[in-house]
Amino acid sequence: MHECLNWLNSKRDNSVLYICFGSMCFFSDKQLYEIACGIEASSHEFVWIVPEKKGKEDESDEEKEKWLPKGFEERNIGKKGLIIRGWAPQVMILSHTAVGAFMTHCGWNSTVEAVSVGVPMITWPVHFDQFYNEKLITDVRGIGVEVGATEWCLDGIGEKEKVVSRDSIEKAVT
Repeated sequence: MHECLNWLNSKRDNSVLYICFGSMCFFSDKQLYEIACGIEASSHEFVWIVPEKKGKEDESDEEKEKWLPKGFEERNIGKKGLIIRGWAPQVMILSHTAVGAFMTHCGWNSTVEAVSVGVPMITWPVHFDQFYNEKLITDVRGIGVEVGATEWCLDGIGEKEKVVSRDSIEKAVT
């Protein structure tokens, strides 16, 4: 059994935010920092999947964590939240009764998985058809809210000029 499932078993129904942007999206350190600040400010419990950045596999743990606000792990990890680096069993997580919302990149597979288990979404499209999927989720079906991402990124990797602020993230979560 994956480590996060044991942690989820200890949480109340619909109390946990699941955060995953797929395996093809790598946010800048600046954006990851804003996500961490927004999630912490929301006071919601969370499971956050953060993929290993390409070409950075050999970095020290300290280098890999430089995007986290000072003291974030001590205040949150294991108590209020989990950060999982790499792969996680998304369907099992979304199906868990503790999960009450899903912050997603709006990839088609992730969208279908969330809809099939009835989990509402906080939408954060990055590229390709994801902006259309966001409109389906928020405007057509009414089963999600937008975080406010408006800038398309060709490869989902690297610095984008516009960073979604911690305030926008906190507002979408609460």
